[in-house]
Amino acid sequence: MNTDNFLKFAKNEAEKMKAENLLVLDVRAFPTCGEFYLLMTATSPAHINALVKTLTKKIKEVKARKYRIEGLLAKKWVLIDCSDVIIHIFTKEARTFYNIERLWEREKDEEKEE
Repeated sequence: MNTDNFLKFAKNEAEKMKAENLLVLDVRAFPTCGEFYLLMTATSPAHINALVKTLTKKIKEVKARKYRIEGLLAKKWVLIDCSDVIIHIFTKEARTFYNIERLWEREKDEEKEE
């Protein structure tokens, strides 16, 4: 499964699980990990667990990617690192606090200025 199809697949599965505020960030222009970030908000720590469990199960079922999970114990910001697509699952509080969208907007603006 190519990157674009995998991204659509992961976003669709998250929508089915009622993830909120889904956003895809294209980070290919930056020397970072991955090509795309899929951000979403979970309504509770239990919702984070359900999203992680379902997303990783579906990824295994379609044999789409190898992945690593980070942050599951804290249940505030969990990453599912699928190499070219990194899935970020936040609680509402963590998403507001870290404000990843704004960080990447600022990076994009600085890149344009150079």
